Amino acid sequence: MDSKQFLQHLRGKLLPALTSQGFSGKKWTYIRCRGHVSNHVSLQVRSDGAACRIYIGIHYDFLPGRNCQS
Repeated sequence: MDSKQFLQHLRGKLLPALTSQGFSGKKWTYIRCRGHVSNHVSLQVRSDGAACRIYIGIHYDFLPGRNCQS
């Protein structure tokens, strides 16, 4: 499987799974807000498509930065 096929597979499997769990977003960044907590999942693809990283974060609304209110 080359990198293009992998990204297509990831888009076809991971992103529908995230949206089914209440995440919303576009491209490769998805956020879910529940009470005072926001969950973040972001995929960073290298410019040549040869590699990618998945970042997973949990943020609380009393901390500065990206949360459900901003």
